[in-house]
Amino acid sequence: MGLSSDPHFQKLEQWYKSKAGNLNMRDMFDADKDRFSKFSTTLETDDGDILLDYSKNLVNEEVMRMLLAMAKSRGVEEARDKMFSGEKINFTEGRAVLHIALRNRSNTPINVDGQDVMPEVNRVLDKMKAFCHKVRSGEWKGFSGKAITDVFSFLFSSHVRAQDLCARSHVEHQQLRPVGVGVSEKHIWNSKYICFPISYCISVIFSFLPSELSWANSWPRPLSRS
Repeated sequence: MGLSSDPHFQKLEQWYKSKAGNLNMRDMFDADKDRFSKFSTTLETDDGDILLDYSKNLVNEEVMRMLLAMAKSRGVEEARDKMFSGEKINFTEGRAVLHIALRNRSNTPINVDGQDVMPEVNRVLDKMKAFCHKVRSGEWKGFSGKAITDVFSFLFSSHVRAQDLCARSHVEHQQLRPVGVGVSEKHIWNSKYICFPISYCISVIFSFLPSELSWANSWPRPLSRS
């Protein structure tokens, strides 16, 4: 059953059309002094707490109930469990979704086709760590023999902002300037770092949807600027 045919979705859609226009953020906070505590939760982890705050969205208790009911009807909980068990839920590529393995700091085994993927994940992460240390310390040189000062990445969609948030959190390595640019001609030419000094480290991150690959492959020629 498609999403638009799901009764839970239809109920939510009808509610939106008839009542959503009456929701006002300021009024909802004024009417309920406990709104933040009602519409937020904290996930406690060994590496610090993660706050999930829904209170600043245009939702009320009725809407949240409908959203949760729709999520259950769409099998979100089952998909979550399959993801953590290594089942191949990425039907587009026919493989497991292993984002969780890259963030599995507990090293709990994650089996795909009967094999624990964590040893290989840890091997690659250790290799990345060693490389990053060499770049940050200046030990790793570019082709010019000079230390790397800039990391320039071409990325799609939200990966641009995500990279900036992660890279700029490491303030102790301020000698490196991370630059993320979306793969569009306008975005590239508007970048103030487009003129690469020879000390640049060019990092290309591939994380493409099939539609994005088709779009990228349709370029008739390499980008040039007259």
